[in-house]
Amino acid sequence: MTTFKLSSVFVVLVFGFGLLVVSLPTPLARCPAGQYHSSKGCKDCPNESFMDEDNHFNSECKACQKQEEDTVLMRKCNATHDSVLKCKEGKYNVNGATVTCQPCTQCTEKNLYEVEKCLPTRDAICCTRPAMSLKKKNGINNCSQSSTDTSFCCVEDTTAATEIPVSEPIPTAEDTQTEIHEIQEQSASSENKSKPNINIDNNGELSTVYKAGIILGSIVVFIVVIAIIIWPIYRYRQGNYQPTPVKEED
Repeated sequence: MTTFKLSSVFVVLVFGFGLLVVSLPTPLARCPAGQYHSSKGCKDCPNESFMDEDNHFNSECKACQKQEEDTVLMRKCNATHDSVLKCKEGKYNVNGATVTCQPCTQCTEKNLYEVEKCLPTRDAICCTRPAMSLKKKNGINNCSQSSTDTSFCCVEDTTAATEIPVSEPIPTAEDTQTEIHEIQEQSASSENKSKPNINIDNNGELSTVYKAGIILGSIVVFIVVIAIIIWPIYRYRQGNYQPTPVKEED
């Protein structure tokens, strides 16, 4: 009798655990790009935010970069990608992906000569004389002629031109529009290729099929546990069963 009670308690615990798994499915679901993880499942990122990571547990989305007066918007922020910004002509970005623009150095204002033009991601480089080239600093060696970029020395030997960083052409307005168009096409292509999470529906909750699978799995586990518990009891009773002897008539 005691064994039967313990078995019943164990069955109730297993069944309760199955119900808990079904009623609290959130910990089982990772969120796709464009959504964040909440206590009620995966939710879409709110406006002015994005999430570019896939299959994650992040509890909040990332804030979109905002366009400032000194930047050009190359691509708008959406649920899966941050804004793409570029400094306007006459300024350069000093902070990588998070755009922070600074005015380009004007060599003539410092009574210097421009050796390398200002680019969107690098400042202009100036030397003290017009017919000079740049040479990359080697270790901690000091330059006889320093440039405005501490990574380079100014040299008069033109053979050092092989070590000069290759200048990029200064982008025109037409080049900028072309670049914006290319970035938008790449963004649209990447969004089309993004794989939907088959375990999550359009509302960010676990899909009905996935929930049904969890329920079916719980039922199967429940049946197997019941069978494992009942079978020893059945065999025990079969072993102790003794048929009542039939009395022979005189």
